Amino acid sequence: MAEFTINDNTVSIDQVDFNQVNNDYLSSPAVDPGDGNLTLQHIIMQKYIALYADPEVFSDWRRTGIPQLTPNVGNEVPRRLPYAENEILSNENTPSPANVNIFTRVWWDMQ
Repeated sequence: MAEFTINDNTVSIDQVDFNQVNNDYLSSPAVDPGDGNLTLQHIIMQKYIALYADPEVFSDWRRTGIPQLTPNVGNEVPRRLPYAENEILSNENTPSPANVNIFTRVWWDMQ
């Protein structure tokens, strides 16, 4: 039988009421703000959670500024991906790496 520890208490998987855990989560104001209280922040945060590893949330963050991110290193969060070397070498219209880096904003990026 599977066991795990919560707050220094060993609990058997059979002792957990997953329906109650699910209901508690879904009734949380952060998840269900109630009629008339739903904002763009609620929507983008749930999308961020659901699609965490998907590149789409990176673009959503740049467009909306939600969620508020803190850089792990340095004082800036990267704003774009670098151009591939093949693109730089084969496309004369690619911006020069001297003028564009990962912190340079794209035109639609939130200021």
